[in-house]
Amino acid sequence: MSVRLGQRDLVEVKVESVILTFARRRYLPDRKIDMAVDSPIQGGVNALVLTGAADGGRPVQIGNPNFFVINFYSQFTPQLDEFLKQSSSSNARADQFMRVECQMGECIWSALAEKKVVKQLPNGNLVEALLRECDVRYEDDYPDHYSCRDAETSKAQYAAFCSTKFPSIAYKDGNRWQRTRLSISSDGVFKYNSGLIARYLRICHDKVRGPGDLDTVVAEFGYMSRVEALGDNVQDAVDEVSKLAE
Repeated sequence: MSVRLGQRDLVEVKVESVILTFARRRYLPDRKIDMAVDSPIQGGVNALVLTGAADGGRPVQIGNPNFFVINFYSQFTPQLDEFLKQSSSSNARADQFMRVECQMGECIWSALAEKKVVKQLPNGNLVEALLRECDVRYEDDYPDHYSCRDAETSKAQYAAFCSTKFPSIAYKDGNRWQRTRLSISSDGVFKYNSGLIARYLRICHDKVRGPGDLDTVVAEFGYMSRVEALGDNVQDAVDEVSKLAE
């Protein structure tokens, strides 16, 4: 095992081919909290928190960073064992925030609070979900991880028709559901729907990297492009959630 001090208060720990990047905590006197640089985890002292991982140069999904805190009294080996176990799956914890979209210096972060299947059809399942979301402004590069504080978090109702043939997602606006039909394919991602695709993948497949998960989902579930078939028939509104099933 080797340890290297990097820039911006980062520490790299290398174990065989695995490189774990940790952030040092700093005390912010104006907010009276300890926090880790480049990390969503707040609180605690004298600790390093995992912010990234790579195996042979290949980025590895780190899952819940709460499991990877090293303080001056802990043992490294159990932390690494937990990392290796969790990194074998790219699926998310239900309450893990993901970055669903960023533009013009602002990112929207979203976490799944609850979901339930409200209708099952041969073509797919209609799933209603409650998401916790927050908007955060940034002056520099967008971070890979963030955990919304309760004071900045709002709740939004979504419903996704999880279907390889007729995928769609809708959000509740007053008494109506505003639906966007999707093409889960590389040619189906546009600026206006990238955040909706990210939410669809989270609700239907528990994926946390948004459109970056498209290739994996397409290969695993057999989605086909339907960009041409949709044409301009992409967005509409319905009064009842059950009408979102196709």
